[in-house]
Amino acid sequence: METMTGGNSVVSPLDTKLARGHSLLETTPRRAFRYNNSGVRPYCWGRNRNAKKERERREVLKKGGAIAAPTSGASFAFAGDPEKAPGTPAEATVSKEGGKGIESELSPEQQVLEKLWEEHLASEFEAKSAEAAINTMVERPSVNHVPVMTGGVGRKQLKHFYGNYFIPQMPPDTEMIPISRTIGHDRLADEFVFKFTHTLQMDWLLPGVAPTNKPVEVVMVVIVQFKDGKLASERIHWDQASVLVQLGLLDPGKLPVAGVETVRKVLDPELPSNELMKRTLKDVEL
Repeated sequence: METMTGGNSVVSPLDTKLARGHSLLETTPRRAFRYNNSGVRPYCWGRNRNAKKERERREVLKKGGAIAAPTSGASFAFAGDPEKAPGTPAEATVSKEGGKGIESELSPEQQVLEKLWEEHLASEFEAKSAEAAINTMVERPSVNHVPVMTGGVGRKQLKHFYGNYFIPQMPPDTEMIPISRTIGHDRLADEFVFKFTHTLQMDWLLPGVAPTNKPVEVVMVVIVQFKDGKLASERIHWDQASVLVQLGLLDPGKLPVAGVETVRKVLDPELPSNELMKRTLKDVEL
């Protein structure tokens, strides 16, 4: 179990389920939304002007325990019995139905943050407008795709980055499958599977790598910071070694890295652990 402190975020609302021995695939319904399908939103929690569909998509996350927010703004994460957890905000609601752990409703302030984030996503993946994306951000925002340090600082650089690289270099079969969303007092964390076929040059993700036409799945986590009612920064994390393995650019037989197996393990925690360690260690207890 992982906890982030500082009054901003709660990490992994799935921890309670996992500690009770539930399989994520059994307890968490999943829906994938394709980038090029105009009939549905490309990002499962992207802004949807259809209120009924928006509610349905929120329920997909809530029922799986994938939305959590401490309504007091406190930071906590725990496994086991939620009623015995220290520091649980009095306003938060706890659901024990099916042993699925915590479900807490968002405060009005948290709803504002979520709505702004959804608007930003819609500008990128639905409207495909760099200008609209920048308009959701502060005067000097920053975006950092951590493994490759792409993105930018300031509206001018980011508008160029979005308009010339990020938006047009998104493969048409891109899918984003939700794992969890956590909203705090001025920060939001989204965890999802990013899935695509490498049919395009993708300099924002793979600088200088020509298309390989190979499929890729990788878990991504984005940390969004808000300030004065706008997006101030985004930090996007993923396992670049796993991506390179899947593209055939890195040999997993010679290094302690893995390919799509990293995604499978996140989606199903019952899969074997310590497989890379077992290649060199003779510890029968692993």
